[in-house]
Amino acid sequence: MKQFALFITGLMVLACTFAVPRAGTVMVVESWSYDQHSESGTRTWYFESDRARVDFKGKESDVTVIYRLDNDKPVMWVIDNQNTQYTELDAKAVKKAYGQMQQQMEMMDTYMQKMSAEERENIKTQYAKQIRQANKLMTFEERGKKMSYEKVEGGVDFNGWTCDHYNAMFKKDRYSEVWVADWKTLGIEQTDVAVLNQMGEQFKGFAGDMIPLVDRKGKDGNVNGFPVKALLYEDGNKYMKREVKEVRKEDLDAALFEIPEGVDKIETE
Repeated sequence: MKQFALFITGLMVLACTFAVPRAGTVMVVESWSYDQHSESGTRTWYFESDRARVDFKGKESDVTVIYRLDNDKPVMWVIDNQNTQYTELDAKAVKKAYGQMQQQMEMMDTYMQKMSAEERENIKTQYAKQIRQANKLMTFEERGKKMSYEKVEGGVDFNGWTCDHYNAMFKKDRYSEVWVADWKTLGIEQTDVAVLNQMGEQFKGFAGDMIPLVDRKGKDGNVNGFPVKALLYEDGNKYMKREVKEVRKEDLDAALFEIPEGVDKIETE
């Protein structure tokens, strides 16, 4: 019996020793802010079928977010690399955060109704970044259902990819301009980045809005592909530009999707 146990242990060690990295997709995305309420920087994404990781490096930020959808309890880890700390969010924590955010937004609206027009504008300016982020999170699901796409031009070249240029409309306003490349042009399959859609379902706006377009409503037919360039608008003004700089297939080390050693967990209630 002891020899059998040692044999099994030996097989497990061998399996770990000769583990082959899983095939994945790497995407490098750069963003530029037009105002002080968003941060410019570079995001490097790593995708597998049920796992994803993004490293964001900006002037003030060095953050990694890991999404694990390969178990019964999907989770995302937000790692502050500068302070070597991380926060864990699951669906329950996201739901709680949404509830708290909704309450805070309602309280702010009630509070601001008692102010003069000048005082309201001052508050909006002072908390512009927080208000923008909250609005993007709170309207994530509604945008996904109601966003429509108006084609501006087809056959546009961007970074060597042939794209279609659209205005993305939400509640009759232009939410963004997007340049959409099809999968063949990008050299990847829709399934290679499908985890982004799964992240949106599990973590809503906390997963970001860089979502592949699958049969999205358009005036000239459904829109399918990946937005390799985007201009984001608020109140009719551009506030962010985002561009995909590189897409490549690559074998990914499993360690990419684990919490690094020496990083402490921040306990939340």
